Amino acid sequence: MDEQHPNCSEFALKKKKRCFSAKKSALRKQQFLTKSSHNAILEQYKQNKEEISYKINCFDQQISSELDQKKKKSICLSNANKTKIKQFLPQIMKTSRDEFFIIDKEIQNKNKFLNLNLYKIMTEELENHLTSSNNGLALLKKEFTDFFMKSYCNSQAKIFNKIEAENILNGLKTFIIIFTECLMFFYKLEELAEYLRKSYKSQTNYFKFDNFFMFITNLFFNEEIYDFIYNLQKNIIDEGEEAIFAGQLEKIKGNQIEDFEIPVQYTLNENTAKILTKSFETKLNPPYINLINSLNTIGSLKSPFFQFKRLNNISESIAKEINEFYEGFQSEFKEFIDTDTFIALHIYIIAKSNVNSLSSILSLIEKFSSERQKMEVSGYYLTIYKAGVEYIKSL
Repeated sequence: MDEQHPNCSEFALKKKKRCFSAKKSALRKQQFLTKSSHNAILEQYKQNKEEISYKINCFDQQISSELDQKKKKSICLSNANKTKIKQFLPQIMKTSRDEFFIIDKEIQNKNKFLNLNLYKIMTEELENHLTSSNNGLALLKKEFTDFFMKSYCNSQAKIFNKIEAENILNGLKTFIIIFTECLMFFYKLEELAEYLRKSYKSQTNYFKFDNFFMFITNLFFNEEIYDFIYNLQKNIIDEGEEAIFAGQLEKIKGNQIEDFEIPVQYTLNENTAKILTKSFETKLNPPYINLINSLNTIGSLKSPFFQFKRLNNISESIAKEINEFYEGFQSEFKEFIDTDTFIALHIYIIAKSNVNSLSSILSLIEKFSSERQKMEVSGYYLTIYKAGVEYIKSL
């Protein structure tokens, strides 16, 4: 067999080297692009972090000035936490964190570390901290609330256009988001949830940003602030649309429940009773009157959080109303409420409650709800109410 020419072997080696060099060059290029992308993300994170720190420091400076004027003692941090916390809230009370973790003993003693009970205990303790006169977060909340009230709520003579109204609402929500992040960062609520999960085998999912966002939102809404932002929301919504809705409500207020295409087994009136018994002498209440009255008073709740909760309770109580009606006739309701009937019942309740400004209330609830809530069952209920309003407007 002929021997391979040395030049052929050398050529193959050079070809392999060129191929390797090309792959190496491509790898370096990919590495460069990945590093560039990483640096861009890191730079954006730094900018966001600096922006939040700047905003918080501005409030801190105002608080410091106010404390000095009132000759209050300066607020310091424990050395252990000073490095981490100083970039966010350098004036948080030293005892705040330590007092907060006393709750750990309460949980052990009363065995209330599971699920909702734990969340209630935590939020009660947090609320106590956020109403204290010497807590840094409480001072920050008060500073912003005073600023908001002075700048907007007390400017009764000024009329805000739609763009201004939208900017004010977005600004309020943005601050509440920042405040919630600071709260969770300082109290290390996510770490605490992990600690409870490991120590007590608690499977609670309440220690999420969305839940604390709603909790903080509720704390920020006093009656005056709510009335102000409610009127702002009415400015954003077309007056003609609300007028159409109010006019349609007036037209259909005398309609009977059967007019809403609700099957007889769900109408909860004489027609339903005739299916369940041959004769009856009991005077029946108007169908779903408790839920109608509940929705009719939703405007008296001065918080989107409680209004959202009220809507959820109404929706979840529909099945209860049906079951109680059937039980009154010694019967049992075994059917499943289909989607069309469920929506029709909501439309009936909306029509009979006669809340003319329901569009504004629903928009405000949606504005100050968390994204997680909108994706859950409560968000589904909210969508049904909005669809009900649009249906009545189209009649």
